[in-house]
Amino acid sequence: MKPLEISLDTARRLAITCQHLTLPNKKPTQDNVLDIIHDLGCVQIDPVRAVERTHFLVLWSRLGSYDRNLLHTLLWEKRRLFEYWAHAASYVLTENYPIHQYQMHLVRHSAQRLKVRQWLEDNDLFRSYVLETLHKRGSLTSNQWLLRPAYIARRPINRTCRPKNG
Repeated sequence: MKPLEISLDTARRLAITCQHLTLPNKKPTQDNVLDIIHDLGCVQIDPVRAVERTHFLVLWSRLGSYDRNLLHTLLWEKRRLFEYWAHAASYVLTENYPIHQYQMHLVRHSAQRLKVRQWLEDNDLFRSYVLETLHKRGSLTSNQWLLRPAYIARRPINRTCRPKNG
């Protein structure tokens, strides 16, 4: 079968349309939010904001003004979305859980993860100290720890959160 040939202009228009980047013409509903995330594959979560958090901007750029509770309802009440490390920290469709489940299994049983578990077991006294301190004092920056034990703990914990090729 001969491949379909299209013009560069048509390819550009198709890419823009498939990314839902044409003028917002859909009502901001839960179904439309799900359609956008379905077509994009995921929506990256970025807690750092220069203007606004990424996941809110992505939906705003495609729907226009919308009620953020649409997203929160889909996440926390209807559970149609969940957070996962897809491309990066992202919201993904719950219906796609089986796609991510295999990767979750690999991470859960990886040699690096087992090393971290062993480190936590070997350093249970330190782990208990960290948890007790957090319980008493609440959230702390690394500069607020006496003798900076958070620096010691941060290394193996960060390794579990960082992607292999990241």
